[in-house]
Amino acid sequence: MDELVVALPHLNVVRAGLNELEVDLSVRDENRALGLALVSLHGRELAGTARDKHSRLDDLLEQLRTHFRDTFDGWVPEFGKNREVETVGGAHVISGGGSDLPTVAEGEAEALAGGWGDRSLADDAYVLPAPETDDDAARGGPRSLAGGLPRDRGMYGQGATVAVCDTRLWDGGALTGGYLAAPDALLPREKEVTLPFTAGHATFVTGTVLRSAPGAAVTVHPTLGDDAKGTSWQLAVDLAELAGRGIDVINISAGFFTGDNQPALALTAALRLLGPQTVVVAAAGNHGMAAEGSRRPLWPAAYDEVVAVGALTAKGTRAAFSPDADWVQLMAPGVNVVSNYFGGEVRVTGSEAGRERHYGGVAAWSGTSFAAAWVSGLIAGRVRRGEVGGRDALHRLTRAAAAGASAARLPKDCI
Repeated sequence: MDELVVALPHLNVVRAGLNELEVDLSVRDENRALGLALVSLHGRELAGTARDKHSRLDDLLEQLRTHFRDTFDGWVPEFGKNREVETVGGAHVISGGGSDLPTVAEGEAEALAGGWGDRSLADDAYVLPAPETDDDAARGGPRSLAGGLPRDRGMYGQGATVAVCDTRLWDGGALTGGYLAAPDALLPREKEVTLPFTAGHATFVTGTVLRSAPGAAVTVHPTLGDDAKGTSWQLAVDLAELAGRGIDVINISAGFFTGDNQPALALTAALRLLGPQTVVVAAAGNHGMAAEGSRRPLWPAAYDEVVAVGALTAKGTRAAFSPDADWVQLMAPGVNVVSNYFGGEVRVTGSEAGRERHYGGVAAWSGTSFAAAWVSGLIAGRVRRGEVGGRDALHRLTRAAAAGASAARLPKDCI
């Protein structure tokens, strides 16, 4: 992907520097709120295979930075690559340890039996995001899994606003009426449709959020494509659009690595625009079992101002795939979490050729994607409009986690 993000005041000087290296740029997008431009590069220096292009682009950027240091006595304008964002590692993270389709939750008894309160559950037990209630919450129990995992009745989280930056959402099943989404944020609803299993990610995440905060107003933003991949530019643009709206929680069950382990320019600029009471929750990644780099920073989770969430097993221990890193701030259930998914009319394809499966509106998945969604719901459930904002609700959740009074835990309390 031969694209750069450039600070608007430095656009002309970057263009001139590239011309010195026989490379041209064309502006694809400008965002005044971010103060940045997205540009495409063109030139013979970038020819070659897709794999070569990544290294050639890195080489080009190093030449460009050297040119500026030599020309301007060490000063270098602001620019960087447009990073590729995906659901914290693609298929591995969504399925929690492989590239196969998610598990089918066969029935109500199997899905609902794995309550989080029983710490003697086996590691592979299903975990249902059971809402955390308080004395003021009048709630009704789940009714049936027919058509999907039902949303609990009640007002817990009423007045809270949660933005889910993810894939498009499947507009059907038990989530209907529990979210706001523009037409372009919704998947097609034909009688017979075939979709990759990654396309159900936002549906699963949204269902997990609403289990703990059924009264919250959830808005879905299609930051990622149906393949659950996107760019840091699109994520930054979506965050900039959310700035100033008074959003309490922004859930990002996605992320990306960088070659130098430093954050992306566009995302850094976007986070600065958010209000002090807006909490950004992000998945910590599923690279904990990597032979090398098991603690490597995943962005945006590794930002100090972002709540990075790792995954717990049903026993309350850290999942093997969850990174044991200092920048992880909270842990939450992330192994075989049960939530909403495609209905039976959707043919779901996996990463293996020829694999298809039908679901009944509910599935079980593993990954820090869903641990992050759980925490987003727990924060939203503690918001009280006009009294307790997102940041204060996070502090309340952190205190509850430290006291062992929440499904969330502090990393130091998890083995």
